[in-house]
Amino acid sequence: DLTGIVKHDINTELNESYIYEVISDLADSSKSRKVTIVTHSNGGLLAKRFLSDLENANDPLLQKIDNLIMVGVPQVGTPDAVIGILHGTPLPFVMKQEIVRQLMNNMAFAHHLLPTSAYFSSVSTPVISFEEGEITDVWADEFGRNITDDGALYDFLGKESGRIKPQDSDLGTPQIVDGILLDYAEVEGVVQSNWNTPVGMKVYQLAGTGLDTPSQIEYFTDKKCVSRILFKCTEYEPKLGYRVIMTNDGDGTVVVPSALAMNETNSSVERWWFDLEAYNESAFLDKEHKNLFELDDTIVFINNVLVSSQNKSFNYIDDKEPAFSGGNRLVFQLHSPLDMKVLASGKELSSSIEGIKGGMYKRFGEVQYISIPESIDDFELILTGLAEGSFTLEIEEWQGGVMRKRTDFVAVPSITGTKVVLEVSDDNIPSTFKIDYDGDGVVDAVVNEDGSLDVLASEIEDETEQPVMVEEGGGSSSSATRVNREKLSGQVAGASTSVSSDNKLRQELAVLLMELSRLLTLLGKI
Repeated sequence: DLTGIVKHDINTELNESYIYEVISDLADSSKSRKVTIVTHSNGGLLAKRFLSDLENANDPLLQKIDNLIMVGVPQVGTPDAVIGILHGTPLPFVMKQEIVRQLMNNMAFAHHLLPTSAYFSSVSTPVISFEEGEITDVWADEFGRNITDDGALYDFLGKESGRIKPQDSDLGTPQIVDGILLDYAEVEGVVQSNWNTPVGMKVYQLAGTGLDTPSQIEYFTDKKCVSRILFKCTEYEPKLGYRVIMTNDGDGTVVVPSALAMNETNSSVERWWFDLEAYNESAFLDKEHKNLFELDDTIVFINNVLVSSQNKSFNYIDDKEPAFSGGNRLVFQLHSPLDMKVLASGKELSSSIEGIKGGMYKRFGEVQYISIPESIDDFELILTGLAEGSFTLEIEEWQGGVMRKRTDFVAVPSITGTKVVLEVSDDNIPSTFKIDYDGDGVVDAVVNEDGSLDVLASEIEDETEQPVMVEEGGGSSSSATRVNREKLSGQVAGASTSVSSDNKLRQELAVLLMELSRLLTLLGKI
């Protein structure tokens, strides 16, 4: 019952809570009769709510708490929660993202992580945006091209938005949120944003920074192949697509403006930055939001607070914002029923293996995201088909926080077992990639720089529409746009007007023979 969470009887439930009993016992057994609360992530929100309730109840326990340490706490929300609620995020080896999205949309814990009005006051980047396009223009007309305040965000998320509730398995369509959960999020957001440090208490905020962190979800009108002859698509339909925009001003989950939301208005509040980019450059294993409590500097920082030490002997923590190198990165975003991984020098970066230094794999609903340093000269991007359909692959070249170029391969057909290999050598972005459609080890087609498809496994001649490749110039992450894709001249509903009836019959017969051959091959493997 969320009403009970939001409007509980403070004097009754607060005194009987487990956290109240623990802190009371610690204060009684402490030599100083004082307690320091140390928190990470959502634990910081719990602590702030608890302290707010103590203050509202005028409870004397509040005077026994002298320090609050918050490590990577999303004090005014995080865009990562928006993406998870809308499309789901997996918990590898634990829970499928379909289940995660169901939980996030039926339990309160995710909704108090939604960006609040205080978040939008400190961050200019929209949390959600809509590119121009057949599908997305409808939403843009209703909610605005960019969502930059909590009211518009709640309007889009809520059931009253008019959007259709997707099936549980449909991770490509954004979920809608129950109004009572949004009411809870709004109330909790006010509590978190308005909380101020009580007299006699000091707050230490520690934010991880330097890592790719979700800051925005951008919806666009993509295409899917709905009819094909052999490996060439003959008819397309528009479909909803989305990409995730990252900022390096965060720890992989929480953006810095949220982790350092409390201003240093007086000596009772301090701000500290943990340079995770520099740490990961020298560490054996990369660390992010979930690992912040494991790091030596964090432990030393907490100990210093406990013993009131002024020693600042940290390697990567500072009270001044670090300057980032602005290194170049390659980003791959895949929209498809395929699996994606990168192989470099015998090491792998995928959904299950984080073997490439400085690389990142994320999954947001149906979208897979891989980011690697551009300094990795030679590698292979490998896509493996999990079901029949088509895929859109976006390749982005980033310099710091600016996207220099985006190359899109759109609506390329695939089937179960399809293998796509994109080879990068000497830091050169490839102009083609190879496709083995049936997974037999033989390259069936090559997608060229101009977007044309060269079929190698068939001698059938046709002039059907090719997968389209579009390149975009660079720009800021908040202003990058997608070029409209038009049908080629001489095409009707995606099919060539120059193909004769006899030739079409021969092509259809070839398709049947090809599918029969594939079926026999699969049966032979059973």
